[in-house]
Formats: sequence, C-alpha cells, structure tokens
Amino acid sequence: MKKLLLLTTAVVAFIATALAISLATAPRVPPHAMPVFDLQQVRQLAGTGGPVSIRAAQVGEGSMLGSALYKGGPLSLTPMPMFAVELVWPENSILIDPVSDDACAREHVPGGIDADLEAYTWMQQAMLRADAIVATHEHYDHLCGLTSSPHLKKLADKAVLTPEQLGSRTTAHSVSEELRALVEPLGFRGTHALAPGVVLIKAPGHTPGSLWVYVREASGEEFLFVGDTVWQQAALDQARHKPWLTIWGLSEIVENQGRYIRFLHDLKEEEPQLHIVVAHDAPQWDQLFSSDTIERAP
Repeated sequence: MKKLLLLTTAVVAFIATALAISLATAPRVPPHAMPVFDLQQVRQLAGTGGPVSIRAAQVGEGSMLGSALYKGGPLSLTPMPMFAVELVWPENSILIDPVSDDACAREHVPGGIDADLEAYTWMQQAMLRADAIVATHEHYDHLCGLTSSPHLKKLADKAVLTPEQLGSRTTAHSVSEELRALVEPLGFRGTHALAPGVVLIKAPGHTPGSLWVYVREASGEEFLFVGDTVWQQAALDQARHKPWLTIWGLSEIVENQGRYIRFLHDLKEEEPQLHIVVAHDAPQWDQLFSSDTIERAP
C-alpha cells in the first residue's frame, strides 16, 4: 500500500511538472519568415467602394489564464470577449464571425460562456439582412451562431465557408452535418475578393480553415481581422507563440503559426495605419470603440 501511494504521488508530481513546463514554454517564432501576402496586391484586389462603416457587438465572453494565451502571459484570468462584426454598405452588409450562444458553448467548454441575449438577437438579425456570412475559423465561438441558428436554412445560401472549414474535425469546431449538407463551399487559393473593399486571405494554422479578412472602408481606413491566429496584441508586439500546452490542446500547426506571427509582427511595424484586429483582445476592442474606429452595436 505504501509503495502504491508513493508511486501514485510520483506519477501525479510528474504529470504536474510536465503540465507546468508545457504551459511556461513555447516554440520559437522565427526571426524572419516568408510573407503571407503582398499588401499592395491585396489593396488592388479589394478594388473600390468599401463599406461605409463597421460595427460590432460583444455577443459573449469567456476567460482564460493569461499564461495560456501567449508565452509569458500574466498569471491571472484574462477576459476573452467574443465579437460579431458587421461590414455595412448603403444597400448591403457582411457579417463576420457568428458568435455562439451559451447552449452551444456548453457543448465545448465547461460552464459555457457569459452570453448577451440582446447582442445575440442583434447578430441573428444582422445575419438575416446580410449578403454574406464569413467565419475567420470554424471554432464554436466564431461559427456556432450560424450552426445553431433557428434561421439556418434561410442563412445557408449566404454562408461563405471554405472546404477546409466545412471539413474540419479540429477541437471545439462547430461544423454540423446539417451545415455541411446545406452550404456550398467556396474554394480558392491564397486570396479571394469577396466584395468591394473586402478580401479573404487563407491562413491555416490555428485551425485548418483559418483565414484573415482584409477590409478597406470607403474612407480609406484599413483593417485586417486575424481571428485567433493570436489571442492578444501582446503576442504580436513581442512575437510570441501560444504555450505548448495550448498548442497541443488546439492541434495548431506550429510552423504556420510561427510564420504568421512573424509576418503580422513585422506588418504592424511597417504599416501602423493598418488596424490588425485580434478577435479576443478586450483592451484593443475598447480602444476601437472609444475612438469611434468601429461602432459598438447593438
């Protein structure tokens, strides 16, 4: 009995040590990397006539230990807001990232999320009036608002989802068999001009179907919505990966992620006027709203 207790204690200590190390360490972001896209070419592809405004609603919020978000992150819980973004033209619109409700979230994370019913209702109406619905990737908090929508059959023709997104079986994905049956996938390589001022850019790394959305407003203001390539602006500023424990849990493609982080880090320095928008960075969203760069909805 004593030997069994000692063995159990040793195993638990080993596992705890391994978890601590995998949370405190991360892959190295390369000092240089091949570019993901040419910004000048994307600007040309975007053409003219971009959206006249962008608005976003915080549909939900979760939280994670800061040290799980990027290497060297704080040892405290960090809010993880979840935003649905609407691009608005005088006569049409596009919805980016249909955020989950609490019920769908509970299928993927213990305790679900702190959902805002008013914002969720606004998002559902925004999808109904939209010409297209886009997801930066196929995780529940970026797609489940479509998958579990009571209006799914009406919305399916508007869904712009790639074969990689629809075929994904990655952790926390929210691609149902019904969604696969209803949506015709959009296949493209590299970049795709979705609408005036809007270009989709493939960036498989966080998930197989991850993509970025470049937006240039009619005013000339530029945005790059990068989803969950990183979870905090600090990861771009410091060029740091998520820790190994997070990477393994999400099955991220390490080589791709390192290239993307380096590219975005350098792009942020070279093009300071370009808003590189991270999906779950609360301080950045507060700044975008307070400066009226993005309108808060509903």
